[in-house]
Amino acid sequence: MKHAPLKSKLILEAQACLQLAIPLAAAQLSQAATNFFDTIMMGLLGTQVLAAGALGAITFSTLILIGTGIVSAFDGIQIIAAGALRGLKDTRVPMFIGIFAYWCIGLFAGYSMGLQLNWGGVGLGFGLALGLAAAAGTFTWRFHHLLSSRI
Repeated sequence: MKHAPLKSKLILEAQACLQLAIPLAAAQLSQAATNFFDTIMMGLLGTQVLAAGALGAITFSTLILIGTGIVSAFDGIQIIAAGALRGLKDTRVPMFIGIFAYWCIGLFAGYSMGLQLNWGGVGLGFGLALGLAAAAGTFTWRFHHLLSSRI
C-alpha cells in the first residue's frame, strides 16, 4: 500500500510529459512531411531544381548549426559567470548588464542582421549570439574584477 502514491505520481508525471511531447512530436512530423513533399515537388520540376533546393538546404542548415554552436558556447559562459557573480552576492549590476546586453545589443543586432540585412533567422540567431557574447564577456570581466579587489 505504501507504493500506491508513488505509482500514481509516476502516472501523473508521465501524463504531463506526454502532454508536452505529443505537440512537439506532431510539429516535428509536420516539418518532416513538408520537407518530403517539397523534395517531391522539386524533383518533378527537374534535376537542376532538385539540386538547387538541396544546395540551399545544406547552406541554410550549415549556417544554423554554426549559429547554434556559437549561441550555446556563449550561453554556457554567461550562465557560469552570472552564477559565479551570484555566489559573490553581486546581483544588481549583473541585472543591468544583462538588460543592456540582451535587449540593447542582442535585439538591435538581431534586428539589424535579420531584417535590415535580410539574413532572416540566421541573422536573428547571430544577433542573439552577439548579445550573449557581450553578457559573457562583461560578466566574466566583472567576476575577475570583484575577485581581484577582494584579494
